[in-house]
Parts: sequence; structure tokens; C-alpha cells
Amino acid sequence: MMSQTPVFAVNSAPESWQSRQKAQISIITAAKLDSDIHPIAMISTYNKALEAPEIVECISIPTDVDDATRMRSLTQTSNGTSRHHRLTGCIGLKTVDIKHVVRAEKISGGRIEQSKMLKAVILNKDFAHPNMRSWTEKSGIVLFDWPLEHKKGESQTNMGFSKEADWARVQEMEEERVEGLCYKILQFNTHPVIAEKGFQT
Repeated sequence: MMSQTPVFAVNSAPESWQSRQKAQISIITAAKLDSDIHPIAMISTYNKALEAPEIVECISIPTDVDDATRMRSLTQTSNGTSRHHRLTGCIGLKTVDIKHVVRAEKISGGRIEQSKMLKAVILNKDFAHPNMRSWTEKSGIVLFDWPLEHKKGESQTNMGFSKEADWARVQEMEEERVEGLCYKILQFNTHPVIAEKGFQT
């Protein structure tokens, strides 16, 4: 039996969320073809995945976000493993709109009794170098909708070199561009700087 290996084509147009998802699925599928998994088995799995939204729609329960009793029950259920689930349920209703604008995550360190509700935005970042600030007050924030890195070609870039020094110079140009961009950001004297793939202080 011979099976034809599917060919995946990725559009070189500006990426959208859907195109990135399709490309990621194509990459994963192509890798699985080399691990003795039959294409029919993979297609069957993807067909089952397409049925997932319908199944979720059938088992989901409509909820009125303005119903305080119902929302309290939901928040207590989501925190049911915590010994403070009753308190957190009330906080979720009275203090913040936790169902719409808040994401709760556990951060290591400290005790539960030290937890506080802050009317602010909390940025949790590990120290990348010793000169990073651990505390800042009354400082401006710079937001970028693109990553702080060298811009790559959207589809494919062909470059020819005759000497090894030419390749080294190209790498230096990339570093100089990113370095120049960082110096321009420093002129604003703001902390932190938030970009598409993270933030720095």
C-alpha cells in the first residue's frame, strides 16, 4: 500500500491568527508523517477535533453574568480546592469583575495570608540581568505591538556572500539596528517597556 504524502503550502501574506494556526498544524502533521502514523488516522483525528465545538455547545450551560447568585457559585467552584474559596468567591463579585478582566494565577513565594487586592496592573517578570529594576513608581509605560528584534523577511530571503566577513557584517547590521532601537526607547525614560513578546524594566 502506498500513501501519498500531503503537501502543505503556507501563504506568505501578512500573518493572521488563523494562518498561524494552520501553519502550526501543518508543521506538526508533517512531522507525524515521519513517525509511521498513517495519514488516514491523522485525518480521522482532525475530523473528531472539528466536532469539538458542537459537543461543547451541547454540554455548555448558558449563564447570566448579571446573576450574582449564579456567578458566586461559579467563582466558588473554580476555587473549590482552596481553603479560602468562600472568601475568593465574594471578592470576585464585589471587588473586581473577575469573569471579564482578571486572570488569577499562583505565584510562588509568601503565604496566602499575605495576599492583597490591588487596584493596579501587576507585571511578573524574572530578572534577566542584575541591572533590571525590582521596583518603580510613577513611571510611564511604553507599549509596542511588535517584538523588539530584527525584522525578518515575511516569506523568504536569499542572500549571497563571497567572503566570510560579509556574513559577519550582516549579523553586525542586525545587532546595530536593535541596539539603535533600544537607544531611541531609552530617550523616553520610561519603565517598563512592553513589547509583543514580553517586557523589560
